[in-house]
Amino acid sequence: MIYQDLEDKIIARLEAEVPKLKSVEAYAGQLDQKIEQLAVRTPSAFVSEVDSKYSWVNGAAYEQKPEVAVLVVQRVKPSTGKVNRGILEGVIEALTHQTFGLGMERLMPSRSTLLFTNSLIEVRDIRFQCSFDRDFSE
Repeated sequence: MIYQDLEDKIIARLEAEVPKLKSVEAYAGQLDQKIEQLAVRTPSAFVSEVDSKYSWVNGAAYEQKPEVAVLVVQRVKPSTGKVNRGILEGVIEALTHQTFGLGMERLMPSRSTLLFTNSLIEVRDIRFQCSFDRDFSE
């Protein structure tokens, strides 16, 4: 399995299962701008593989445990100062236990962290982990 395959499957699943997301794409620095200048349609999600742990199994075989971040960007409702928690739950429900036919263990949520909030937007980082065996002898 390669990271691009996993990212592509996650993006396709979120597009299909969380219709309230207006945009779902691979993260490529879209949130590096000033908040007022963000050219991001909300609510949106950005997907990126952020970490991988390797543990030796046998010979040239290793277990690889990638961690994937789904950054969910939402507008804060001016009347309540809150965001739609249903979208966050929808992301978690859409991805939990998925294998995407990639020969990996089920995707599991590992944490959800508030990265940023102000009166305009909230950015939440939802992390998922899975594992698969990889042979480096080839």
